[in-house]
Amino acid sequence: MTQPEPEDPLVCICGHVSETKVLQARDRGIRSVNELRKETGANSGCGDCRWDLEDLLGISP
Repeated sequence: MTQPEPEDPLVCICGHVSETKVLQARDRGIRSVNELRKETGANSGCGDCRWDLEDLLGISP
């Protein structure tokens, strides 16, 4: 697995998912953290990234 560039920070450390990968998934129509988990593996470990993922996906609490 390649490491993201410093300008592309990891949002989910457990799943090695970068901010760009989350935004690309959002642009493809992913609208929930559960859908994102299935596609990218984000939020499949400790769960600490959930709020950041929701922010990037534009999900209101």
